[in-house]
Amino acid sequence: MNQGATLAVFLIVFREALEASLIVAIILTTLSHLKQSRYYPHVLGSVLSAVALSVAVGWILRRVTED
Repeated sequence: MNQGATLAVFLIVFREALEASLIVAIILTTLSHLKQSRYYPHVLGSVLSAVALSVAVGWILRRVTED
């Protein structure tokens, strides 16, 4: 992969991660305002599960597409 493609991929991943973190922050803030902080572990567990699944799928796709 050349440098231009690498930079493009990095920028897309960065933008998506920023967007996801904003959504999680909005959810946590809403839960806080509703005084429903007991759901924080569910949100954080879901985030960790999504990150783990994303890494696993990326690893699998990289292994499948290696030359």
